[in-house]
Amino acid sequence: MAIPPKSPSPVNLPSHYTPAISASPLKQATPDRKAQEVTLWLNQAYDELLEGWDSTEGESYSERYHVIQTFLVSFNEQRRPIMPLLTAMRRTPQLSDEQRALRQAWDAVTEKLREYRMELDVSLPAPLDSVARWLLRAEAALAEEERDPQDHERAAEEAREKQEILRSCLEEMPQQVKTFQNFQNLDEYGNMLVPIDKMDELKRRFTSVRVTAKYHGMKLEYKEHRHSVLDLLSQIRTKLRLWKRPYVSSEGVRVLLQEWHELVDRQELPALLEAALYKLKQVSEKYSSKSALASDYSQVVQQVKRMEEDSAHAQEELKAVKGTMGRVLSAWDSYSDCLSSLQAWLQQGTRAHSHEHRPQVPSEVIAEWGSRQARLNEAGTFLIESTDPQTSRVLTEELRKVNLQWAEFVKRSTFEW
Repeated sequence: MAIPPKSPSPVNLPSHYTPAISASPLKQATPDRKAQEVTLWLNQAYDELLEGWDSTEGESYSERYHVIQTFLVSFNEQRRPIMPLLTAMRRTPQLSDEQRALRQAWDAVTEKLREYRMELDVSLPAPLDSVARWLLRAEAALAEEERDPQDHERAAEEAREKQEILRSCLEEMPQQVKTFQNFQNLDEYGNMLVPIDKMDELKRRFTSVRVTAKYHGMKLEYKEHRHSVLDLLSQIRTKLRLWKRPYVSSEGVRVLLQEWHELVDRQELPALLEAALYKLKQVSEKYSSKSALASDYSQVVQQVKRMEEDSAHAQEELKAVKGTMGRVLSAWDSYSDCLSSLQAWLQQGTRAHSHEHRPQVPSEVIAEWGSRQARLNEAGTFLIESTDPQTSRVLTEELRKVNLQWAEFVKRSTFEW
């Protein structure tokens, strides 16, 4: 495999430079060849970033800030031609080795940039460092998640935690703004401590927090209640899968029925689901009255409608599965009772037939036991369809034997009398 030519260093490039991926020879290149080229460029950018940061160890705040800003200006300009490639990769279900290497290289650069920019925040001269830490806390609470988490209980907890952090940050905001505004950006010799660009950045971040916080708090509230509903639905579905599986024994069904009563009657999960869904619908209505949330309104309406349908279905299934388990248990009791009594009666009848004096069996008695044998078959057939393969085979064989005994007894009784 050919190694692409080395690209120039990202930091020291003129602002009009773009990576080799945009050059005409590669416009017709294969996706993997393009991925190789961009990966090489990103690896060089990563090395250059580390080198620039390390070279300013012990230097002034302005020096460190200048190195990162210089890198960012060049990097942001050069990355434009490769963004469509990265976007296309996100939609690709199966990445090649070259594409995975590109994704890792991109993640490495962006994570290192995030780390250094955070370091620039917390290393600001006091008391701006505390202001920057406050901003980082607020921004973390305001950050949008890229993916929908599957652990709904944890997601609901995180949303609650973020709401608490956000409320705390907003209470502290006036004092933080005052600290920022009162900061004297000069040292004892009249030199600027923090670059103007950095001060402007902090100001923009204050404005962004102020503007975003109000509506993001509503989003977090919606997220909390949405994941609460999804968590309850998940718990119910997990139990339903267990309760609807083929049954093994009557004792096992009794245990499952006890679990049902524990979940429904004691823990009141269906009632909790209804309450959580009601709260979710209340919160979702805020989206219809806030223009800042209008872009999310359609999705929210669809999500709530789907959860209403899923909840109604789950409630119906809970009732149905209880009825099924009740019928299975009743059938098992009926089957066991009929089987034991019929087997005992048939054995007694067989012994009577083995003696010289054979008492006549009245027809009404045979009819009565015939009715019991029919109930046995009805219950047995139902259980065979409701149980796991092994139990079903045992029941089938058990039923076959007793039916054979019954047929032989009826045949003898009819022939002899």
